[in-house]
Amino acid sequence: MPTKAELEAELAEMRALLAERSPSSEPADSAPQEAGREPETEEPHDFQTHFGTLLKEFESAAEKNPAMALMGAFIVGLVIGRAVGR
Repeated sequence: MPTKAELEAELAEMRALLAERSPSSEPADSAPQEAGREPETEEPHDFQTHFGTLLKEFESAAEKNPAMALMGAFIVGLVIGRAVGR
């Protein structure tokens, strides 16, 4: 567990990075962007890109914990089977 001094040092570091990133001449009436939201100027990603990223994340999670992956596949199969069986 980090100490209070380590946390304060990390906080100061993050504040310095934030000060570097945000322009100081920003108008007061502009609304700040939400955290984690991409700027609107970038082109939107298509479905294939998102699906590929999601698939890679699932694959890495299955490699780390195969038992949970098998259990998840079983549950998904049960849900699909119940839905189709009606």
